[in-house]
Amino acid sequence: MRFGFEQPSPEPCRADEAVMMEFEPIGKSELQLCLEERIRGRAYGLYIQRGMSDGHGEEDWLRAEDELRSAEARQWALETAA
Repeated sequence: MRFGFEQPSPEPCRADEAVMMEFEPIGKSELQLCLEERIRGRAYGLYIQRGMSDGHGEEDWLRAEDELRSAEARQWALETAA
């Protein structure tokens, strides 16, 4: 379920490890899964902040997705400007 609020796993996703350790390249689908895991975790955090009130799953998902994509864009801009 896309908007399900399940506790994110404490384990880092493999894509983060591969980037941090310059590990073997991984496929785009795995990177996409990692992004979705991060979005799900942030959306869950928004759900908790809201007092666990139901009915805002899509709003939380879209806000989390926007926050993460904006943060990635800022990071990319900083890295390319240096």
